[in-house]
Amino acid sequence: MRNRPGQAGFTLIETLVGFVVLSSALIMSFAVLSDALRVTTHMAAQETAFREIDKQIARLRLARQLTAGRSEGALPSGRWTLTITPVAARPQAGAMPVSAFRVTGRFIPANVVGEGRILADTILLSGHGS
Repeated sequence: MRNRPGQAGFTLIETLVGFVVLSSALIMSFAVLSDALRVTTHMAAQETAFREIDKQIARLRLARQLTAGRSEGALPSGRWTLTITPVAARPQAGAMPVSAFRVTGRFIPANVVGEGRILADTILLSGHGS
């Protein structure tokens, strides 16, 4: 439809096209914001798990006597596991006998089945200073 001389405004088609363009832009914006919120929540959960695993590794360092095994705990967003496995070490002549252990900390989100993601992996010595 053509506007008559002296009439200003948009046609119905122009208005509908404008609404479609605006709606598409809003939907894309909400999708980006939703993804950003999901990633932020996931990263906060991993940070909480890392802090707990780091605290458990610090506790093991203070204990000085390690044994192979596994421990785990619950978090609001999932669970953490700490696996302690012996590492073969070559004894040095004249050195104090020590045992080496690999300590691996993992975070398993609440909605994930499996081993989860490694957040910490370190070697600790046991038996020194005893």
